[in-house]
Amino acid sequence: MNAIKYALLGLYGIIGLLISTFGFFRVPFAESLAKQYYRYAIGGMVVVLLMLSVVVGVVILSFNANNFKTEIVRYVKEHTQRDLVLQGDIRVTFIPKLGLDTGKMSLSKRNSAREFASVNNVRLYIEWLPLLRRQLVFDQVVIDGAHVNLTRFKDGTTNFDDLLFREQSLAPVTFDIDNMRITNSSIDWQDEMKWQRVALQDLQVETGSLADVVPSHIKASFHLNSEVAHSDSNIAWQSRLFYDRKEGRVEFSAIDATLQGTASGFSNLDLKFKGDLDSHPAQGLLLVENMAVSATGNYGQRSIETSLAVPRLQLDKSVSSGSDLTLDASVSQFDEKWTARVRIPAFGFADKIFSASQLSADFDFKSNGGALQGKLSSPVSVDFGANPKFLLGSIAMELSAKHPMLSGELSANVKGSMQADLEDRNANLDFKATIDDSKIAGTVTVKDFSHPAYTINLDIDRLPLDRYIATEWIGRYQEDATRIDLSGIRDMSLTAGLHAGAMKLGRLEASKVSAVVNIEQSMLTIEPLTARIYGGTLAGSINLAAQAMPQITIKQNLTGIQAGALFAGSAGAGKLTGKGDMAVDLSAEGSKIGELRQSLNGSASLALANGSITGIDLRAALIEGKDDLGIKGGAHAHEFRFSEQTGYSGLKAVFNIKGGGSQGNSFEMRSAQFRVAGEGEFDFATGMIDYHLAATVAPALSRRSAGDLEALKGVTVPIGVSGPYTAPSITLDFAAASGEVVTKRLAARAASEQAAAKQATAESDSSTAKRAVPSKKHLRKPAKNIRPGPE
Repeated sequence: MNAIKYALLGLYGIIGLLISTFGFFRVPFAESLAKQYYRYAIGGMVVVLLMLSVVVGVVILSFNANNFKTEIVRYVKEHTQRDLVLQGDIRVTFIPKLGLDTGKMSLSKRNSAREFASVNNVRLYIEWLPLLRRQLVFDQVVIDGAHVNLTRFKDGTTNFDDLLFREQSLAPVTFDIDNMRITNSSIDWQDEMKWQRVALQDLQVETGSLADVVPSHIKASFHLNSEVAHSDSNIAWQSRLFYDRKEGRVEFSAIDATLQGTASGFSNLDLKFKGDLDSHPAQGLLLVENMAVSATGNYGQRSIETSLAVPRLQLDKSVSSGSDLTLDASVSQFDEKWTARVRIPAFGFADKIFSASQLSADFDFKSNGGALQGKLSSPVSVDFGANPKFLLGSIAMELSAKHPMLSGELSANVKGSMQADLEDRNANLDFKATIDDSKIAGTVTVKDFSHPAYTINLDIDRLPLDRYIATEWIGRYQEDATRIDLSGIRDMSLTAGLHAGAMKLGRLEASKVSAVVNIEQSMLTIEPLTARIYGGTLAGSINLAAQAMPQITIKQNLTGIQAGALFAGSAGAGKLTGKGDMAVDLSAEGSKIGELRQSLNGSASLALANGSITGIDLRAALIEGKDDLGIKGGAHAHEFRFSEQTGYSGLKAVFNIKGGGSQGNSFEMRSAQFRVAGEGEFDFATGMIDYHLAATVAPALSRRSAGDLEALKGVTVPIGVSGPYTAPSITLDFAAASGEVVTKRLAARAASEQAAAKQATAESDSSTAKRAVPSKKHLRKPAKNIRPGPE
């Protein structure tokens, strides 16, 4: 008992001495008691501390949090109406810091047995001394295998509203986390208002110190799967982090973020984001500085590269603004490449609408040795509301084009407007263009940007193509070695309507041209195709199939055409006149012009009236040979003469084309005085023809109307036409002629010849008789000196 008494006296002396020393007041006898009994005081304090340590140690060692699982589960159920399942062992440590290791556990949705969240393990350590000052200072927080299912219901509420902390309840508590790690976690978000689902998988987060007004760093990565964004991609983020709860400010600086995978129709996407974000959530303010975004990827078969730079962008609840936006982009597909550079000096954002009074763009397109360059300016607006839209309200554009097929650089001025529906992925362009003195108005519609389907309508007042297309380019398509390239229509979907007041290409002149063009499944179809041409009307179709071996089919009907206009400027110019109809039904396949020509199959027909054919005056030729009818060797050969022609009232020709040639072709020509008909062959490769015809003179001719030809009425004379089709030789075989006149002439000639033969025989007999009489007289001559007797 004396030891306890001396220890208490010593403790009184030490405490009193400290009070007296710091000047609060003097404690009586403190100095003397401290000197006399301080050893007992120190020893007593040590004993007390040891006893307390033993008691605390016994309590800590005997404490088992798992004994309270039932109470914990009951408490959670009563206060949240959720089921907490604690599957693992809960471990609590008290020294040197308060530590908690939860083990595996899960939490159900409110008033439901379905799982809301689960975690494999949560481990955290809390400093003791700050905890006594109502400060949560975490030395370390580690969350592993967390899986959370978040839902927004149709009424706008969520399945986690009851778990959110309110600022008022947290205000007295200060949080300070030295570092935090989240590993192997996921978040599943389901929005029943918009029927959208987003999943964050393989979530990994690592931070430095998370404390008010203390700079730190954050590093995160996860796999994003989103149906609405068509995203299946990996996202990584790292930056410096600074937040100020009092000011309501969160700053992410030196951001370096990447997205790799697929998103919004892009595949092999590699997107990078750099910049600084300074946000004030309470004020609804976000400041973006030094933003630089770059991306590469594929959109269908297109390879895309783009970069966006914005030095300063300020977003707030009411009006946002930015300046000096620059966008560079390039799109490549096969041997085609688009490049563009867009600049916006200043822009604003209000009511979910982005707008700029001026957008300027330079673009360049290259393909197959051709190039298209242009400059565009227009005000621009983008509506990011429920139905996102992109609008270029007043386009002013200058275009220039170069291509081997063009005779020179082609320039155009374009004005119009464009609108794109970003949600439905379609766009519409209305424009008016001027090319030299040609005016073009039209619309272009694109549906489904990932697999574009184009609809185009063009109205052209006049289009002198021969002015713009190089002569040598047209000549190329007369050479057998020229390749047919239809790769441009593969995998394209297009419907186009064309209306032109006048069009000219070489000797082809057409007016009131109308065509509907369809491209689908590598097939180009132009049908119907109509025009006023060669004094008549054209109606038909053209089909091109971009297969391994290109195929071409042409069906055309020309009615009321003038033959002179049809053949004007060709090798047949001036050789045929008349008005009538022409029909063509041809098909061919091949990768070169020569192959197309050799595989040409089909038919062509021509029916004309009231015209003439050059090369021979058939009436004169028939009259000229009338005397040689039926006479052996009576064939008359005529050279083709431009100065001679034969008139007709009707002409029909049918060409049966196969394998690059034409055989079994029929020909018929009629006039009031004769009919010419027959068949023949035409070799396209050599241009040689071989026709076997027969000219039949009308049987009912009068001398008054037919003149000398009346003598040949009913006569049929074989005619051979052979040689180059441009100037063939013409042979009339009068020896093989037939008809009543020929028969009579042959009979008369036979009778005449027979009479002549008889006369010749008679004359021959008479001559013989005359030679025989003198010899008789010689025999009967009386002898000399003999007198004749009396009679």
